[in-house]
Amino acid sequence: MVKNMNELRTKLSSVMDRVEKDKAFIPQAMEINNAAGKLIGTVRTELEYYKLRREKPPRMPFVCGGK
Repeated sequence: MVKNMNELRTKLSSVMDRVEKDKAFIPQAMEINNAAGKLIGTVRTELEYYKLRREKPPRMPFVCGGK
C-alpha cells in the first residue's frame, strides 16, 4: 500500500519497468494504474471541495507524506 504520492510514483515506475520485461503482466498493471487514478481522483475531489468552500485544506498525508 502506498502512503504518499512519492511512493505512488515509485510504484508506478516499477510497474512500467515490469511491463517492459513481462508483457503477461499488462492486465495487472492496468488494474494498478486504475487504482492509482482513483486515489488521485479522491485527492482532487477533496481539494476542489475546499476550494469551493474557500477553506484551507488540512494537511494531507497522502499528498505531502508524513502524518
